Amino acid sequence: MVILDRVSKKPGIKTDKIMGEFTREERDGIYPALSKVNVKLLVEELELTGYLKISKDAATVTAKGKKKLAEFKDGLSKEEIKALGI
Repeated sequence: MVILDRVSKKPGIKTDKIMGEFTREERDGIYPALSKVNVKLLVEELELTGYLKISKDAATVTAKGKKKLAEFKDGLSKEEIKALGI
C-alpha cells in the first residue's frame, strides 16, 4: 500500500525509480528489506490486482487503486500513518 501512496504522489513515475521514493531506513528497516527485485514483484502484483497501470515503464494508480489506498489509510491510526510516511 505504501508503494501505491508513493506512486499516487508522482503519477507516471518510472517503475525503476519507485525504489528511490523510499528512504534508506524505509528500505532496510523491514524484513525482508526492500530491494529492486522485491519492488518490481510488488509493482507487478499491484498491476495484476488492478491497482496500478503500467504503460511504457511508467506507473499510475488506477481508480480502483485510489479507492483501496483511501480505505487502507482510513483504517490506520495517526501513529501508523506517521510510521509509514503516508
